[in-house]
Amino acid sequence: MKSKGTILVVDDDLLIRTGLQRILSHQGYEVEMAENAEAAHALLSRRFFDLVITDLQMPGQDGLALLRDIKQRSPHTPVVMLTAHGSMDVVVDALRAGANDFLTKPYKPQEMLTIVAREVTRHRQALPPGMDEALGLQLSAAEADAVDQLLLNLRIEINARGVLVIEGNGAVVAAKGALEDLNVSALGALIAGNYAATSGIAALIGEDNAFKLNFHEGEQYSIYSGQIVPGVFLVVIFGQDTRLGAVVYYTKDTLAKLRPIFTQSQGKPAPSQVKQVRDTSVPVAAEAAAVSAEAAPLPPAAPPPPDEADDQPVEVFSFEDLLKSGALEPDVLANLETQLANLWQ
Repeated sequence: MKSKGTILVVDDDLLIRTGLQRILSHQGYEVEMAENAEAAHALLSRRFFDLVITDLQMPGQDGLALLRDIKQRSPHTPVVMLTAHGSMDVVVDALRAGANDFLTKPYKPQEMLTIVAREVTRHRQALPPGMDEALGLQLSAAEADAVDQLLLNLRIEINARGVLVIEGNGAVVAAKGALEDLNVSALGALIAGNYAATSGIAALIGEDNAFKLNFHEGEQYSIYSGQIVPGVFLVVIFGQDTRLGAVVYYTKDTLAKLRPIFTQSQGKPAPSQVKQVRDTSVPVAAEAAAVSAEAAPLPPAAPPPPDEADDQPVEVFSFEDLLKSGALEPDVLANLETQLANLWQ
């Protein structure tokens, strides 16, 4: 079954993370989890997400700071905030900072699913053509090293300021050079949109597809970009002292070497299509508890018919059912008891 969308859940509470992951996975979404903002940044730098759901209050960088970072890096990525009762002032700040919506803990599953479906649909409809075709990009360590070496060689051959491979959503696949002051996410979105726009120009002169290479000349720096595979682009930024002929020659040569790597990587199944996504950032004991929870048999739940799946309520188990199933390991129960104790204080 084709995924409805990719979602990142960020929360330091293991129960909240796994609860959201199970409900959303049951509805057909691909879900990644992170226990803090640092782990979230690592995931956001590696892959595309249709939606981020993040807690507001977390150790280290809080959800509001994470929201601002996401909106600066990828302004069009929707973010939904999770917040406790009595923190509406913070919610207002989050909405002003660009949050698309918020959920109050304890959230109602149906309300959560309604918000998620709306934001994911809106995001996917707003994507420029070709951007979503790069989803599921998976590079092995050997492939990543090969890409890294090709970019380094290209930068040396033409003395480029920077060379990078980016997805249309702004996610950086690999980069070499002085790129710290660039808004890479905005650059990626504009390049993807530019390739979509040139398809109309190409059609007017008898070309079947959009132009595969684009050149933009500036007073200090110029950009030469090429499409590696749909939704993935090679971008070369160079100064006026570099000969354009050399840029064209070496960029075309690099593109020819990159295409087999990325064509092969797009054919690989994403990890979430092979096995259930697990949060690899949790401590070993908590991860073992999560694995046991996946293996333990839960009370049977008959899946809804395919054509009625979206209208069916989410299967809900009582706390007694979960205890009897053995899905809650001691570490998880201890976490729950701590949460309950805090509520009564």
